[in-house]
Amino acid sequence: MKSRRPGSSKIQSILNIESEKSLRLRIFIGFSTVTMMIGSLFIYEGYNASVEFGRHMEFTKIHANSVHTVEYLKGILPEFQGPANDFDVDELERYLPDNALAGQLRTSDPAMVVLNIGKYQSISLNNISPDRALILARLVNDQVRTSPDPLLGTELPASLHAQKIQSHLLYHEGNEYLWMVMAAASGTVTTVQKLRASDIARDTVLMRLFSLSVVVLWIGFWASFGVAIFVSKHVSKAKAVLHHSATYDYLIGVPNQNFLNDILSSLETFVSSDEPNYSLIVVSVNNIYMFEQTYGYGVKWDLFRKFSARLEQHKSANTFIGRYDSNMFYILVVNHSDQWVQSLATAITKQFHDPIVNGPVSFLPSLSLGISHLSVATVSKNEIITQAVHAVKFAKNNRQLITTYTDDLHTLSFLKIRRSAELMKALKDGQFILLYQPKICLASGVVTGVEALVRWDHPIEGRLSPHEFLDLIETSCIAHLFTQCILNTVIKQIEAWTEAGIKIPIAVNISPYDLQNYEITNFLKSKIAAGLLSTDLLELELTESATTINACHTAEMFNEFESMGIKRSIDDFGTGMSSLSYLKEIPFNTVKIDKTFVENLTDDPISEAIIESVLIMAKKIGWTVVAEGIETKEIAERLKVMGCHIAQGYYFAEPMTADNISSFIDKTRQVANTTPSVIESTENTLDLFTGSYD
Repeated sequence: MKSRRPGSSKIQSILNIESEKSLRLRIFIGFSTVTMMIGSLFIYEGYNASVEFGRHMEFTKIHANSVHTVEYLKGILPEFQGPANDFDVDELERYLPDNALAGQLRTSDPAMVVLNIGKYQSISLNNISPDRALILARLVNDQVRTSPDPLLGTELPASLHAQKIQSHLLYHEGNEYLWMVMAAASGTVTTVQKLRASDIARDTVLMRLFSLSVVVLWIGFWASFGVAIFVSKHVSKAKAVLHHSATYDYLIGVPNQNFLNDILSSLETFVSSDEPNYSLIVVSVNNIYMFEQTYGYGVKWDLFRKFSARLEQHKSANTFIGRYDSNMFYILVVNHSDQWVQSLATAITKQFHDPIVNGPVSFLPSLSLGISHLSVATVSKNEIITQAVHAVKFAKNNRQLITTYTDDLHTLSFLKIRRSAELMKALKDGQFILLYQPKICLASGVVTGVEALVRWDHPIEGRLSPHEFLDLIETSCIAHLFTQCILNTVIKQIEAWTEAGIKIPIAVNISPYDLQNYEITNFLKSKIAAGLLSTDLLELELTESATTINACHTAEMFNEFESMGIKRSIDDFGTGMSSLSYLKEIPFNTVKIDKTFVENLTDDPISEAIIESVLIMAKKIGWTVVAEGIETKEIAERLKVMGCHIAQGYYFAEPMTADNISSFIDKTRQVANTTPSVIESTENTLDLFTGSYD
């Protein structure tokens, strides 16, 4: 059975209601617990206080009884205040019949009086058995010996000529007894009386305390409930304000990444395990930084507000739209098919065919969209976000409009991560090698130069082409180190070929990343100063790996190269950054026509017109033109007729090792001297070297 999944319009309200109920319950439980603790403490202290008060009253009572007993003895035995030797035992028994002293206690509670005069002892009992009286007497004697400091005590009135009073609590068979010893010159009077303070407190005070506590608890519970409602409402309001601040982008007034995390967390409860039930689209505005640098942050936020307003037009009951980071927005789609999500992404791209106008500023967004669908493999909200962001970055890097995350993309991502971690080791171990592809002069058929092409001899994956690792190097911290390593290898090869009598320039590709600082110029200057580099045999080809370059800085760097005597060329002319403005500002010697125009030369009139225009422009400016990507005889012949200077491609030669280059050069010279047609000479050279320069 599939779980019922709430619509997006209800999810936030459900979260708020559950949060408020939880807070209210916690406050109620907390206040109720405090109320019960206070009530319990009230009962405990009230009961103990009543017991203590009862004991005090009992002590007062037994003290009064003891005084009354002594006064009674004084009345019937005047000699009681004198020495014990003055007493006649027979006389004492005559005046003190059984239980006569106990009758003076004026209490109905179990009690006993023990009179000790010399060797004479009299025990009077009141509602207490003789056996228990004997036990109590022994216990009292034990306490008298072991407890010299009584728990309760006071001095005997001076009229009784008493020297000391001792009293203490005694526990026997669950009952409390209070005993008191009053000492005179002739003997002692010990009174033992059962305490009823605990019983009275339990039977009267404790029940009243319980009744009162019930009332207090009842009032406390209702007060707790009222306080819980009052506090929860105010806390909920404050929490809502804080939550809104934390989950909304105050600059453009739309939800932010925290809001997306909250919604995805709530949706995880309702995910069905057998099919996707939500998708995430991440929209990257690739060219916003250019406007930010030109017009400032204020214009950027204005443009983003209008951008998000257009996205909001696609909002429905099952979509959430917000800003993910500095230049990315997200659209979370709930309970729609993959095809519907794909259609939505396409509709978004079409909506921005018209520019966003903000006063004098007109902004046409350059977009890349990444899509991730919930699947069995997607086990958390972080994964679907990561997948969508990875898809949009892949789309941006590969100049795609929309990319959907797939397992293949995951595999490619894993390979890139592994390769990135292995770059430094590969550089140290010499796993990067150079192959050289000859450049052929169409007029003479001889080799006029070579282009150094890097390959990675990976120990596990085998030989990797540049497009499989160059972007990783250019965005890593070893980019400049890698370029210096390649240049160092090329400089050594120039020196080796020069010593062998082969003087041909080697072209090396560099990217705008290599020109971000002066490391490359300082490196080349050090080689020139050391006499290790013949500058006329080195050519630097500028390739593009970014959307734009800093033309002023690049021109400055290329002027440095020119002052060193190093040849400069622009690679892949007609694509990317190679606009006419760059050609005007940056000093080049050579322009390389991109293979996308060359390979369609014989079939596409537009490609032919573009190449012809480049050749005319190059002739007027004085540039050398190189056509790359030539794979057929027809294209080579057509380029020669059009006036192209140099050709490069698999039709002439594949990239080969340095050892095979010298043999290739010798053969092309021999064939060129004996064959009138350059194209035929090249074909004859190819026949000689087929399969020998891999």
